[in-house]
Amino acid sequence: MVRRPLEDCKMLLSKDGYKDVNKVEDADFNGIVNVLINCELFKMFFKDDLTQKENVCTKARDVGRDVRHAPSMSMTSQDSDRAIDTLIALLQSLKHVNHQVAANTAVDKLTQLKNGTLAITTEDVDTTFELLKENLIAKIKEALEKEKDTLVKEMVDAFNKRLSKVIETIQRKENDLLKTVKRKRDNVLDTIDEKRDDVIETVKRKKR
Repeated sequence: MVRRPLEDCKMLLSKDGYKDVNKVEDADFNGIVNVLINCELFKMFFKDDLTQKENVCTKARDVGRDVRHAPSMSMTSQDSDRAIDTLIALLQSLKHVNHQVAANTAVDKLTQLKNGTLAITTEDVDTTFELLKENLIAKIKEALEKEKDTLVKEMVDAFNKRLSKVIETIQRKENDLLKTVKRKRDNVLDTIDEKRDDVIETVKRKKR
């Protein structure tokens, strides 16, 4: 049987936003941390007790939500420090040996960010903008996909309304044309009748 770990993890997530995720790199922080919270297997890899209602993972998830749903792009120093401390606590709680080096590196960078000593290179800026662009495109696609049925229905309704107006116009023009033809026909018939009477009267006079 072929194992598909990512598909197993997706069963622990909401379908909204994750059904098209085919690799871990495509999942956001909220998705990853929810897998850590909901999967019993990961509890052994943390020093913190994940069975508690509030733990390093739930706190990190809440911080992520607060940042995502913040009313502006700015943060107070207090909020920023609280968010960084929460993420550091999450990383320092990891005890799986394979992730110690990466976790320690991340902790160092977060500490530098908190202290204002983190060097930001041109490459970092380019990478950030590239990620922003990809996320924006993904959000636009997601929004369009959700609105697709509505848009199609609106287009069909608009087309049907225009078609109805066109048909009404054609029918009105057709009726006007029929009336005109009938009037012309009546005029022609009246003229023929008049000419016929004139011819008959002329013939009668000649016979006399």
